[in-house]
Amino acid sequence: MNKKAIKKLAALTKITIILAILLSGYLTVNTALAETVQSGDYTNFKPSYVPKPETLPGPSTSQQENEGGGLKALTNTLLPRLAIMMIGTVGGVSLIFLIVGAVRFATMYGNDDAIDKAKKQIIYAIVGFLISLLSYTIITTVVNLKFQNNQTKQVETQP
Repeated sequence: MNKKAIKKLAALTKITIILAILLSGYLTVNTALAETVQSGDYTNFKPSYVPKPETLPGPSTSQQENEGGGLKALTNTLLPRLAIMMIGTVGGVSLIFLIVGAVRFATMYGNDDAIDKAKKQIIYAIVGFLISLLSYTIITTVVNLKFQNNQTKQVETQP
């Protein structure tokens, strides 16, 4: 096999593994929830909690109870923090690429092709940094929104 075929096979294998992992999580059925849904009795249903040892960080069982279960604790605290960490990492990497591009630009004396490549690298690094800043702003805005279960009330008006 040639190198292109091996690379395509490796990429296809990676995609297959990722899809298998995602589908296995999607197709896994929580039996307690399934029994509750089938019986139609939702009064005995209790949300699941993630056990937490005292030595590890994270929401305790009582905090999870106050927030309505492990899933809500996960979506309210852990996922926003993880997203912000990833955005910070992307922003840091883009700043590193900006510095590398500036050094490349400064050290290419008269080589027009290398100067053009350095300019493109600097532009892409700046665009990446701006995207990371905007995504941080969007995520913090969405996380800080307080959604309420307000129902529309009809009020009679006098003519």
